Amino acid sequence: MKYEVLKARLARTLAGPPLEAETVVGACEILAREILDGKYDQVLEAALGAEMDRPQGANPVMAQARRAASLLSRPCLEERLRWELPPSPEGVRRYPLGVLLHVGAGNMEGLPAYSAVEGLLAGNINLLKLPENDNGISSFLLRRLAAIEPRLRPYLYVFRISSADRAAMKRLAGLADGIAVWGGDGAVRGVRELAGPSVKLIEWGHKISFAYATLKGVRGQNGGRQLRLLARHMLDTGQVLCSSCQGIYLDTKDETELEEFAKSFLEILEAEALLRPAADPGARARNTLRVQCSSLEAAAYGGKRVFAGTLASVTLERDPRPEVSLMYGNCWVKSLPRPEMLPVLRDNSGYLQTVALICGEEEREMLAHLFWRAGAVRVCSAGDMSALPEHGFQPHDGEFPLRRYSKYVT
Repeated sequence: MKYEVLKARLARTLAGPPLEAETVVGACEILAREILDGKYDQVLEAALGAEMDRPQGANPVMAQARRAASLLSRPCLEERLRWELPPSPEGVRRYPLGVLLHVGAGNMEGLPAYSAVEGLLAGNINLLKLPENDNGISSFLLRRLAAIEPRLRPYLYVFRISSADRAAMKRLAGLADGIAVWGGDGAVRGVRELAGPSVKLIEWGHKISFAYATLKGVRGQNGGRQLRLLARHMLDTGQVLCSSCQGIYLDTKDETELEEFAKSFLEILEAEALLRPAADPGARARNTLRVQCSSLEAAAYGGKRVFAGTLASVTLERDPRPEVSLMYGNCWVKSLPRPEMLPVLRDNSGYLQTVALICGEEEREMLAHLFWRAGAVRVCSAGDMSALPEHGFQPHDGEFPLRRYSKYVT
């Protein structure tokens, strides 16, 4: 579509009647039901590479797809609207920003489409720039949504362009009243350079999540179960989500305790990995190569020790700063005594997201308070790092997106 044609269409839509939230909720409810009923299993299988011949519920990829579909259900979306867009005070009116450009990230299947749905719920026209490695799921979901409810068509535009095409990106940014960017520091910096001074920039940057274990928690009656749940979470998410556990801090300075803990957690990771279907040979080769490279770096430069199993690894790190792990069943273990928590973590406060606590019950409230002060936005138990609450949603990085996609006028 030519730039001038798109610009004129956007102007006509903005001049028309506002998009009602019920229109969006009704269409999403139908789409969610179709996904949950298995209508698109073949489409999802082709895009995600999922094996559909396993018993129901045995395929973690398809189970994740169905959990994601539940986010589009009417109860979930209505609860979101109630929480995020409550009635305004007298004399104040809420309006959508207008045109919202979404720069999607590829770390979770369908996330770009879900970002556009959030823009719709707030009443915006949505321009979605797909991530480079998009597999077609987001485009499929939005096309189906527009087919279910044709009134949504003027509010959805999908673009498959490279971030390196600065001219095209700048034209898109010039049409937007707000830009929602999903990605790391490089992606955010790139969008900041494109956005004009009057454009609202909404950053959903990459975050780091981890677990914090005390000796009382690890050695307690429930410690072994909590560590198994943490290992399952790492393997089920591949450690690719912002809420995925990258590693474990241990509340000790004793190097012997750290080493013993690293070895014992590796045994748990290995045992859990053996219960899962084998990864394809290419993925196994990539995983092995990453662990071997890390082992060579440790031997050459010091500062860490790599304990490698057949399917997983644990790296004992000396640098206390939070960081991304090797992922896919490979985590780090670091020392972080309580008195050092705030000095170490505050330097990275903008990157912290979820912290899982494995501790004694009498320690939990105090530790949670310290992590919130350090910059974390969510503190939970080991098995709930990427879980959704009963109402089906939680704030993005501590903020409600529908409010950020709105403006309030008097």
